[in-house]
Parts: sequence; structure tokens; C-alpha cells
Amino acid sequence: MTNQTLSVDDLTAVRPAGWRARFLELDRPARVVAVVIVLVPVFAVLAPLVLAPGIGVLAYAGYAYLRNTDGRWPSVPRPLMWFGLTVVGLAALSAFWAVDSEMALRNAGKAGMVIFCGVVLMSLVATQDAASRQLVSNLFAAASVAAVLLLAAGALVIVTRDLASGMIHHIFQLHRINRETAMLVLLVFPAAASIGACCGTRWRLGWLISVTALVAVLSSSTALFALSAGLVVYALAQWRLRLALRVVTVLLFVGVLTAPLVPHGLVKGLTLFDQTSMTANALMHRLFIWKFSADRIAEQPVVGWGMRNARLLPEVVADRPDMSAIKSAMPPYWKREILPLHPHNGVIQIWLELGVLGAGLLLVAVAMMLRAIGRVREGPWPPAALAGLTTATALVASGYGMWQAWWLAGLWLALIATAAIRPGAEGGR
Repeated sequence: MTNQTLSVDDLTAVRPAGWRARFLELDRPARVVAVVIVLVPVFAVLAPLVLAPGIGVLAYAGYAYLRNTDGRWPSVPRPLMWFGLTVVGLAALSAFWAVDSEMALRNAGKAGMVIFCGVVLMSLVATQDAASRQLVSNLFAAASVAAVLLLAAGALVIVTRDLASGMIHHIFQLHRINRETAMLVLLVFPAAASIGACCGTRWRLGWLISVTALVAVLSSSTALFALSAGLVVYALAQWRLRLALRVVTVLLFVGVLTAPLVPHGLVKGLTLFDQTSMTANALMHRLFIWKFSADRIAEQPVVGWGMRNARLLPEVVADRPDMSAIKSAMPPYWKREILPLHPHNGVIQIWLELGVLGAGLLLVAVAMMLRAIGRVREGPWPPAALAGLTTATALVASGYGMWQAWWLAGLWLALIATAAIRPGAEGGR
């Protein structure tokens, strides 16, 4: 036998590569995706309002980086590109019949910029190979855990500050971080898939239990409702994925198609108001907002009232005889607001502002996402993606204005994060 002496270089070569070395081994588009994946969870819980400019900065930085190094740009997925152009085109066209044409055009442009940046980043995600996706998934898991710790620390700071200032009544109503909580909930299930893939089932369950407990403590009713819906679908998908896909598909399509009709049935006959429960009062107020919106949808069901023009409708119908009666019947603590800024329901808002054409595009978007989920037939990703879609839909249908730039950017970034950890061809495209 011949004795061989290993040099320091040989030992270094056989030692497992660290994070930095593995990052440098990625191709350039995958490096951009990895950076995005690390930044999204952290900024989502630290400063969600910066997500709108943030998605623009990330898209431009990725473009500039690739142009300066490779001199090329990955091809943009055509279905996604045409879908984005159609949405922006319809929003811009709505200026012709909008209450305020300038507002419709301006907000169509803002939404178009966010959609364009999202498509740019999605084109980078589409270039990843299996090795890149594995590293990106691990990075996303680590960043998501860091995001939860940051949000918990932020809540603790608020509670400590309120205790010091004597604001005891705010301790269990941490409404000041509702946006941050909503953004965390958007990322819970994609992060669960990443954590499960790299650390195992026990860690995935521990993650879901920990986040659910944190969201419950933070007292955001909307976030807790959305997370609960996602957990139900997640459990069903873990048991029977095909059945869960069918159930979610039916519920989403029926929900979108019947959105203008549901508020009438919910509000009908409700004349008593619980003045002691903030949650009940907020729910009742939203039901009346949705009913008012549904009445306006019935007046212009095909094309709607124009992009982002929902906030102007109370003034448009203010002189109608029935409006004064409705406002006088509203409890005073609602401040007589029949529609404040937006309907607090993205599905109803799309119907209200873009009509049945906008609702049709929403169904196309849902179908595209369900089709992408259905193509992956095994592993932790499909149940997580389906639960994430359910959670996002629940948040859209009960929370923020659909066209708020930070919220639209947050939805796009959650979609990008979910797509970035999706298995490649070996997982079943």
C-alpha cells in the first residue's frame, strides 16, 4: 500500500461547502432569487409598507445584476405576462366609465408597476434547477423563523411599553402590528414546507403550532380566521390531496361567483348590535359595507365603477332617499361610514370596480395557481401551497384593499416565495 499525505487544500476540498460557497455556486438568476427569499419574510414583519417600493428595487437590482454579468435576461413566462397585461389593460380602460378617470388611470399605473415587477421576479424563479431550489428552500426556512422571532420581539416591546405607560387596555389588542401579522400568515405554509423538507415533520408541526399560538396572542381576528382556514385545508390535503384540491376549487369558484349575493343573505334580518364586543361590531360593520357594495355592483355589474373608485361611491349615492335611512340606523361608533376607503373584501372590490370582467380575470388567476399546485403530486409542497392559497384568499376576502400597493406587493412576494421552493421536474411539473 502506498502512503498518501493529504495537503491542506485536499482537506478543504473534501470539507462540506458552507453557505457562502453554496451561494456562489448558484447561477446568477438563482442568486437573485435567494436574496429575495431571505429579505421577504424579514421585511414583511418589520416594515410591510416598504414592500411596494421593495419589490421594485429587487426587480431592478436583479435586472441590472444580470445585464452587467451575463448580458441576458431569462424568458418571461408567457401566460403570466399576458395575464398581467390583461389586468392592467382592463384597469386602465375602466377610466372611460369611472367616476374619477384620473384616479382610475393613476392606480392602474401603480398596480401595473407592482405586477410588472412581480412578473420579472417570477421569470427568475422559473430558471432554477433542483439544487438551487433546495438551497433557496433552506434559506427561506431560516428567514421565516427569524421573521417569527422578530414579530414576537416587536409584540413584546409594545406590551412592555404599554405597561410602562399604563395603557393596560392595549396589551391584548395589538392592532398596531396587524399588517405585520397578516404578512406572516401569508408565508406560514410555504415556510412549513421548507422547514419540513430540511428538518423533518416534527419541526414542521412545531412551526405551525408556534405560529398559530403567536397569531392568537396578537389578537388579529382577520389573520387568525385566515390561518384557521389554511390549517383546515392543510390537514385535509395531508390526508387526501386530490380531495382537498377539488374542495378548494369548488369553494373558490363558487365564492368568487356569488360574492355580490352573499352580503344580502348575511345582513337580512340583523337589527340588533352587540355594543360590548369589538369583534362583533367590526364584523357587523363589514357586513353592511359589503351589502352597500353589493347594491352598487347590481347597478353596474358588467364593467364596474372604475379602478379604485369604490371610495367615491358614498358621495355618488349620498343624495338618494334610502341612504339617509341607512346611515341613521347605523350605530354611532361606526362613525356613519358606509364604505371607508375600500370594501375590506378584495373579491367584492374587484366586482365593484371592474365588474364581471374583473371577476373573470380573478377566476383565471385562481385556476392558474390551482393548476400549478395540481401538477406536483407528492412531497410537502402541494399541501402547503394549497393551504397558502386558501389563507391568502381568506385574507383578501376579509381584510385590506385589493389595490393597496404594499398589500398587492405582499401577495406577489408570497406567490414568488411559494414558487421558488416548488419542486422541479423530478417533483412532477
